[in-house]
Amino acid sequence: MSIYGYSKKYNVVDSFQGLKTIKELKTFLPEMEHKLFRHLKADIKRNGMNDPILCIRTSSGHQLVIEGHTRLRAALELKLKYFPTKEISNDFKDLDDIKLWMIEHQFQRRNLSSVEKLTISFKSKETIERRAKENLMKAGKSAPVNEKIDTNSEIAKIAGVSRSTAVRYNNVIKNASEKVKQKMLKGELSISGASKTIKESHKKQQRISPENKTPEIQPLMTYEEGIESLSKGKIEALVTLKDRKQIDAFNSRQIGKFGFYVLQSQSHETSDKRSLGGYEELVSYGK
Repeated sequence: MSIYGYSKKYNVVDSFQGLKTIKELKTFLPEMEHKLFRHLKADIKRNGMNDPILCIRTSSGHQLVIEGHTRLRAALELKLKYFPTKEISNDFKDLDDIKLWMIEHQFQRRNLSSVEKLTISFKSKETIERRAKENLMKAGKSAPVNEKIDTNSEIAKIAGVSRSTAVRYNNVIKNASEKVKQKMLKGELSISGASKTIKESHKKQQRISPENKTPEIQPLMTYEEGIESLSKGKIEALVTLKDRKQIDAFNSRQIGKFGFYVLQSQSHETSDKRSLGGYEELVSYGK
């Protein structure tokens, strides 16, 4: 089925007495939970359908359902021969405009949580940005194609939440673990709580990240000196290397304070001072 003369074909799901539903709209909003749907179906069977199913007239003459998909599903399953419908007039430019209208209408009708509202709103991010630019131009303000629109602010307005809440939600969706995201989406964790886990994880990474530690290398004269330094907390680890060639390779990977002791031959030893990592290294080596 085509809409408003557009050549693109849409997937018709239901067709009843001139009414049409398409997959692109029917699946756009979250589906009602099974338990709630059973209650709705039982109520319609007992009391009839109170709110009409809303539709618009397409260029091809079809009545396209834009609100009431769940009620229509219940009516079809109950095999009702009559239920109220209402055709509305609106200057929709395309399917995206219809989706945005559906979002705003749902927020007026249903008692949704902030998470649910933001989840739905972010699905129309591009449409919201486009509409924001159009509104700027209508108001006589310049809105160049490349001008950045504060999307979080626009989405917050539609969802009826603060901008900071929209920012935190978006940050969780982009950066939180899948476990944290699912907890937030299921209502088991608040937006603030989910956002806090990201901050805590970031702080933890900063504590263990090599980039945040200043290398400290403590050359050791003897193995016993290393044991003593460990016991006094002067170093965090004691590393025994086979020869001096391994020092640079190990140093490039070290993440904290460590002492190193280079194994050496026991005869014909002499001493030499060498500079390493800002320390004077007294190394014994065999001739």
